[in-house]
Amino acid sequence: MNFNSIYATHINEYIEFKRNLGFNLRDVEYVFIQFDRLVLQRGEDKVGISKGLSDAWCAKRPNESEGTRHVRVSTLSLFARYLSNRGYLSCIPEIQKFKSSFIPYIFTKEEIRLIMEASDKYCADKTMPNSCSLVLPV
Repeated sequence: MNFNSIYATHINEYIEFKRNLGFNLRDVEYVFIQFDRLVLQRGEDKVGISKGLSDAWCAKRPNESEGTRHVRVSTLSLFARYLSNRGYLSCIPEIQKFKSSFIPYIFTKEEIRLIMEASDKYCADKTMPNSCSLVLPV
């Protein structure tokens, strides 16, 4: 990943540090790209998360889910602690408890019977009998 702000070296070191601990940070890299852009837009010139930068980052974005926001804020909070432990004065945002709004749907026995019945009647395409069309997501 290419980061361009004053945090570029620190972000890369942080990602390497976390990976060495066994974390998979593919999604976190995308968050840091956004953070890097914000730092550049704001013209930040001193390493250390200021209150203003923290507040700008943590503000809810239009059409953003609470889950996505929680990931963003959590990522900054952990990164700010990392910087703080390395001697850079940083405002560490508080991570709010996340409550999922997900409500699972539980199929009735009749619905499951109908799904199985429809699956049994499904015919694969003769030109590609081993295609992924044989997977029937519900």
